Amino acid sequence: NDQKQLLRNLGLTNAQIVSAYTSVMAQLDTPEKIEELQTGEITKLVSFCNTVEASFSQGLKDTLKAKGLTVFKVVKTALDVAALSFNPF
Repeated sequence: NDQKQLLRNLGLTNAQIVSAYTSVMAQLDTPEKIEELQTGEITKLVSFCNTVEASFSQGLKDTLKAKGLTVFKVVKTALDVAALSFNPF
């Protein structure tokens, strides 16, 4: 299934995936925030990624760094999964 493959490709534990996904979705809690991100403006995307990164635990940040994953990659994967379902778990 496409959702599971997207998540598996990150190489994170299930708990880490849930944490990262929850952090991304928490920033998209209003239609206005979703629309703002969908404008495609790079400054809004950078701001969004910075906000999401700030919400990550230090342990998750350390794991992402060790695996060579960027916050953008995690955000993009979460958004790709959300396009299929807002509750992939």
